[in-house]
Amino acid sequence: MGKTWSGKVVWFLAVMMALAGPVSAEFAYAANHFLTRLISLRDPFKPFINKDGEGRRGMEFWHDMRDWLGGFPYEFATAGEIFEYVHQKHGYQLERLTTVEGNACHETVFRRPLAPSGASTSAS
Repeated sequence: MGKTWSGKVVWFLAVMMALAGPVSAEFAYAANHFLTRLISLRDPFKPFINKDGEGRRGMEFWHDMRDWLGGFPYEFATAGEIFEYVHQKHGYQLERLTTVEGNACHETVFRRPLAPSGASTSAS
């Protein structure tokens, strides 16, 4: 599991959802989402009817919620952990790295090193 505070929050949520069961987790997620929007003076019904709004990913609210909740538990790694695993363990060379803050994906491009000249790649 990642070393950031968000990794600890994700792990806590995963455990709580596993204990509560899927229906309870869906109800808690929807209720929290509704109340958070209501308290912040935003239309609490908009996410339920607008699948094209900001952050909606093109899905209806219920499908998006089940997709998000269904991804738990998951494990994420820091950019350094990814580099250590792919480069040091497997020998790939890092070509490009884009890091992000929070619960988003790092973008990495690794290249397999060329075999030394004269080295045979097939078994004889």
